[in-house]
Amino acid sequence: MQLIHSNSKIDIEKHFKVTAGPGAGKTKFLINHIKNVLHNSNRLGRNRKVACITYTNVGVETIVKRLGDETDHVEVSTIHSFLFTHIVKPYLFLIGDKYGIDPLKVDAPYEHIVSTGFFKQTDLGRKYVEEEDLKKIFWFIEGSYCKLHIKGRKSDYHNSLLKYKKLFWERGIIHFDDVLAFSWELLNNTQEILRIIRAKFPYFYIDEFQDTNPIQTEIIKLIAMKEVIVGVIGDKAQSIYEFQGADVKQFDNFLLPGMASYKMVDNHRSTQEIINLLNFIRKDIIQKARKKRPVIFR
Repeated sequence: MQLIHSNSKIDIEKHFKVTAGPGAGKTKFLINHIKNVLHNSNRLGRNRKVACITYTNVGVETIVKRLGDETDHVEVSTIHSFLFTHIVKPYLFLIGDKYGIDPLKVDAPYEHIVSTGFFKQTDLGRKYVEEEDLKKIFWFIEGSYCKLHIKGRKSDYHNSLLKYKKLFWERGIIHFDDVLAFSWELLNNTQEILRIIRAKFPYFYIDEFQDTNPIQTEIIKLIAMKEVIVGVIGDKAQSIYEFQGADVKQFDNFLLPGMASYKMVDNHRSTQEIINLLNFIRKDIIQKARKKRPVIFR
């Protein structure tokens, strides 16, 4: 694994994975790499952009601000916003009948707020499922389709949960987790959609990849099969969204053909005392201070 720092330049036509600890300059590296692509790639044009995905809206604002004037050929967004805009919204009609959704009623994805009324209209209660359990609904891939399940439960609840979800969908309400599942199903079963996404975005970069979940990972792998260069950046010790289905193993195990692996060990943010503590706690990254900082005694 090659060591790099925030100002390093790497091959723009090769998949990459960057592992970095806190204060390493991950965002600075990503911004510099995007600018390197913008200045040197011959695969961008009027209708072709770099896709830059991060986990939160605050992350999006930070990257846009730091890119400054160089955003004409970069689309920065959260994963849910990107997938909804480019896959779910335009192509939902292809699976609308299957899931009982009228695409014309769907204007945006929403957070799943458990509905007592909808819960009572299903047979979930007779299966010893509590209303509180519905906060743990998640999608997983089985074969060429996605299925619904309740985290921590062993029984197969897919059909019952589907009835519960359809009560939302027929009213035009889809949730953020639905966006992931529908996107994967559309991409996996419709090669033309994949072709269009690849044509639009020859470069696909994902920040904070330690917060991804299995379906997001499979979506990225589908896109990366042809034409598209994928780069992921993350720190498994900073994974905080497990309650939303994030799985740090997705970052550890993520691999694409010919992918280059890099590590950033600098720490621009912390004092040496904090760095020593971090290095004591974790052994996968041994950080070093980029600049000497004075110790302040109080």
